[in-house]
Amino acid sequence: MIELQDLVFEVMSRHCEGIERGNRKYDRLAAGEDYAATVHKSVRQLHHDLPLEIQALEQKREALQADLPELETRVEEMQGRVAKLEAEAADRELTAAKVKRLRVYRDRLSDRVRDLEARQGELEALQAKHDRLTGEVKTLEDR
Repeated sequence: MIELQDLVFEVMSRHCEGIERGNRKYDRLAAGEDYAATVHKSVRQLHHDLPLEIQALEQKREALQADLPELETRVEEMQGRVAKLEAEAADRELTAAKVKRLRVYRDRLSDRVRDLEARQGELEALQAKHDRLTGEVKTLEDR
């Protein structure tokens, strides 16, 4: 069957500009795509499954949003500590212990900023998936 699809694609691509050959299921799975995205579903299944998927995404989104204020507070706290020690460094009042502490605080700050940005990235990805699924539901309802 794959060979036939390849042949049809080869012939049709000469006559239809912009036609694309899809990726094989196992190649898509190897690339990290969700198994659920590779399974063809009926409209009835989609009507049943999509609202459940949307609800699960909304719960994940709420959990991520609940964590954001704490992460932002931790970043601000560490920024304050770093700023205080940097002010002392400008006045040349740092001991060896404070220099070491400043280095540790900077490392912690970068870790916390990275965690916050990762969480925000997850949230944006979930929101994009949520928007896509709600669009699919709307399309199904319009049928």
